[in-house]
Amino acid sequence: MKRKSDKTKKIKKDELMSSESIVSGDPHQTAALEEEQEIFDSDGNQLVGLSDEEINAKIAAGEINGEQNIRTKTVWQIIRQNVFTFFNILFVVLAVILFFFIPQNANGYMQFGFMILVIINTLIGLIQELKAKKTIDKLSLISAPKVTAIRNGKKCEINLADIVRDELVCLNAGCQICADAVLVDGSIEVNESQITGEPDAIQKKVGDQVMSGSYVISGKAVTKVIHIGKENYATKISAGAKYLKKPTSEILRSLNAIIKFMAIVIIPLGFALFFTKYFLNYGTEISQNLKEQINQFGTVAGAIMGYEDVKLSGVVKTVVGSLLGMIPSGLVALSSTVFCISVIRISRHKTLAQDLYCVETLARVDTLCLDKTGTITEGSMQVMRVVLHGGIDEDDFKVILKNVQSSINDENATANAINEFTSDVEATEKAQSVIPFSSARKWSGATFKDASYVMGAAEFVFKNIDKQQKEKLDKYANEGFRVLALAKCESLQGKQIHNPELLGYVLITDKIRPEAPETLKFFKEQGVNIKIISGDNPVTVKAVAKRAGLEDAENYIDLSTLTTDEEVIDAAERYTIFGRVTPDQKLLLVKSLRKKKHTVAMTGDGVNDVLALKEADCSVAMASGSDAAKNVSSLVLLDSNFASMPKVVAEGRRSINNLERSAALYIVKTIYSFLFALIFMLIPRGLPFEPTDMTVIGAVTIGIPSFILALEPNKDIVKGRFISKVLANAIPGALTVVLSVMGVVIASTFIEFEADELKDMYFILTTFASFLFLAKVCFPYTPLRVFLFLAMVGIYLFISFDDFTVFKLSIIFNTPKNVTWDMWRVILVIMAIDIPFFTLLVLAFSRLRNPKIISKISFHIDGQIEDNYEDEIAKADKKLSGIQKINQSILKFFKKFKINKPQKENTQKLEDCDSSVSSDITGGQTAVALDADVEQRQTEEQIAFNAENDKQKPNKFKEFISSLKGKFKKKPSEKSVEDGQSIINGEKAENENTTEDNNKEETDKTVEDNASNEAELNSNSETEAGTVLGETTDTRHDIHTPNAENSHSDGEARTEGRQKRATAKRDKSAKNAAAEVLDDGLKSDN
Repeated sequence: MKRKSDKTKKIKKDELMSSESIVSGDPHQTAALEEEQEIFDSDGNQLVGLSDEEINAKIAAGEINGEQNIRTKTVWQIIRQNVFTFFNILFVVLAVILFFFIPQNANGYMQFGFMILVIINTLIGLIQELKAKKTIDKLSLISAPKVTAIRNGKKCEINLADIVRDELVCLNAGCQICADAVLVDGSIEVNESQITGEPDAIQKKVGDQVMSGSYVISGKAVTKVIHIGKENYATKISAGAKYLKKPTSEILRSLNAIIKFMAIVIIPLGFALFFTKYFLNYGTEISQNLKEQINQFGTVAGAIMGYEDVKLSGVVKTVVGSLLGMIPSGLVALSSTVFCISVIRISRHKTLAQDLYCVETLARVDTLCLDKTGTITEGSMQVMRVVLHGGIDEDDFKVILKNVQSSINDENATANAINEFTSDVEATEKAQSVIPFSSARKWSGATFKDASYVMGAAEFVFKNIDKQQKEKLDKYANEGFRVLALAKCESLQGKQIHNPELLGYVLITDKIRPEAPETLKFFKEQGVNIKIISGDNPVTVKAVAKRAGLEDAENYIDLSTLTTDEEVIDAAERYTIFGRVTPDQKLLLVKSLRKKKHTVAMTGDGVNDVLALKEADCSVAMASGSDAAKNVSSLVLLDSNFASMPKVVAEGRRSINNLERSAALYIVKTIYSFLFALIFMLIPRGLPFEPTDMTVIGAVTIGIPSFILALEPNKDIVKGRFISKVLANAIPGALTVVLSVMGVVIASTFIEFEADELKDMYFILTTFASFLFLAKVCFPYTPLRVFLFLAMVGIYLFISFDDFTVFKLSIIFNTPKNVTWDMWRVILVIMAIDIPFFTLLVLAFSRLRNPKIISKISFHIDGQIEDNYEDEIAKADKKLSGIQKINQSILKFFKKFKINKPQKENTQKLEDCDSSVSSDITGGQTAVALDADVEQRQTEEQIAFNAENDKQKPNKFKEFISSLKGKFKKKPSEKSVEDGQSIINGEKAENENTTEDNNKEETDKTVEDNASNEAELNSNSETEAGTVLGETTDTRHDIHTPNAENSHSDGEARTEGRQKRATAKRDKSAKNAAAEVLDDGLKSDN
């Protein structure tokens, strides 16, 4: 950059800049540049900019911006993706093989009728995608950004791609900032909403950096470019977005799954068929008509080999015919045609579809993420109302407001809203001096002849605001208004407000698009969840959403308060409005919603929306938005009108619902052709169809009807998976065709038929079953559908009997001619069986809401689970919860029978007995008796305590029942009684056989053991259970051993009993038995 001082040539910068009206991105607003005038900064220094030599040097060094827009597909990419498909390659291979083995006449060449579908499908895809490319490229060209640069000391207009580093670029209100730069002169306010999502104006002064992707709201400045090309901030954001993204169409995914499945099956199956029919001679009947044509006209293979192999030609024809029947090639053509017509229709509503299947995806959407700015709102402000103060009337208030605004003459969204509000009044006087708006001051003012007026934020206009006014301002802010105070003051000397007097408040808010409320209502009625994602304050977004009619607008969150990705993911489904959202958080929200099995549509217009638009299943961009947003989006609203979306949804529903009806016609042919290939590989019969047979059947029962039915009006809500619904519709028809053909095979074992006669019967019955299925598809009948069905029957009969016109279609398509009475008998019987059989199948599949076999087949084809899997899981959880409640009720019922009252009564009695035992001990009982009592008490206490613990485990139902048995048990087992008597009576019988010496030795040992156990007993006696059980034992001892002289013999018995009980303690069953006997003993003692 060069500067030179020249006062004689100085031109005021404001005068030059005022003559400028360049708006980057809109060449229609470009005014003529005054290239002869020199440019000066605010200090009077001339701005020269770069010279031609410097520019050329920077271009040579690669420091040029270049083309950074995301490009659409090239013509070669479009051709390659539409021509070199799996179907097309397979058809061409089969056609080449067939060419060598067909008769070289018109009848033989008719075998190539299937190639017509290949050509139609390819042309439709090519034409539509080339048209989309042309439209989007034209749209980008119309809005191609241009900038005003200073070169060689003069202004000139250059393309965005021609910007070089250190370029001086002039900016004023409305200009798009196309490259990161630093202000070198002037001051501007910029809006960075397309980058940050935050619509608030940001003041930029000399030395501040401005980012590409933002635009100027007000002010004028000269900037110096510091970043070019991929270095620019906006380019970095959009670098992760590419135009070529994987389609998310359910129908396309289903078609691709079928293609993949058939690709795996069809080639090995074709070789197997050929091997069994040709080399193993397993059913190689050749029609007489084919033999005659080959002998008369010959084949290419015969000419090469030097002889005609009729058997080889016949097998190749039938194998190719079977393989062609397996491929639903017409379905691809039909889907392409239907969606192509849909794209053309929505273009009438000024909506551009950039791929064929995006209309379908939008129709399946269950979650719609909207950007506030540019979608719900117009991106501009409006005055909602004024709140008057101090007795002034509204007319006088508007005149003052008009005078102030016209004098200040600001150019921003707020000023435009005031201009629109006061457009019905005229300015009455001109200001003597003005103070322009400043982001630092937050107010602007004008001094007139009689008074001065100031307009701005109330907290900056008034130094002290009373509580009542503060509450009012808070209320307005919570309602989403931007509050502007208009005040009268004595003077504005020194840019200070002297004694302001409030005249009123101007309440300004975002301008809601007129069509937004109806559009939001439409999506709500259709069961679509609305999410509003914005970089603005969530309170403001909430207020705007409420005015637009969004339900649940109070459910909002400020994402700037969340610190982790996990918190954002958790909030995705819980909230309706998201404020202060960064571009990365937008992407994360869309990803989390998709991960939770939602079909997500995203609308946006800024660079900050690009990554989220790319991730969404269906992305919608406004034509007024950034180039990056338009290029990555599936749909572009050319008039930026949100009201077009319901029309697009309606068109998508028509396409999907009609395709589901028509696609079943194609899948029927695929299913029965596949089954025939398997069946006829195992039975000694020739394959039933030739390529011409499938052409006739496909035309009159599939192709023409499906196309007409697919274009009918249909606004039903899309439900379920495409492939599952199509299979459920198609299987009855396919099984009916299989039954018909197999009926002929069975009949041929009893009645001898020629090969030509068998093929004629196969053809007639297959056509009949196909018409039967067509009649079902046409239901419910309308005049159009009835006419269609009758017309198809008429066309078939015409082809079958046309040997009198110049075309002679019956000869070309080799339709049945000589049908004998034996053939008619078999045909009529099978037809009579087909009708009830087909009816029963249709009723069976219609009664089943979700046939398991269909779910399994569709899962193995496309690997997708049913849409209602979450409902099924919820049902299973509900059922399990019900079972758990029943179990808990049963447990509660049994707990009511637990016998606790008798235990309490026994406890009281035992306490009385225990007191008597204690008195006996203090009165001078022997140490041996005392120790024996203590030992018995300790051991029996431990056994009973363990048993009681086992009873109290709440989750062990079996143990609980076991304890109940003990409560109600009348007669314990013989072994249990014997053990119980040993515990209670001290095993007196055994004591009588024990010698006195041994008794003394055991007694001494018992005394020692009991002395060590006494401390443990005392420590455990604090517990309630231990105390009760101990009292039980003491009572029992007091009752059964009244004489102290028997203590020695009793001690010996108790010692042996203790040893037995120690063994029983290690055995769980013995413990339970002992506990039961103890309870029975208590009852008997009481």
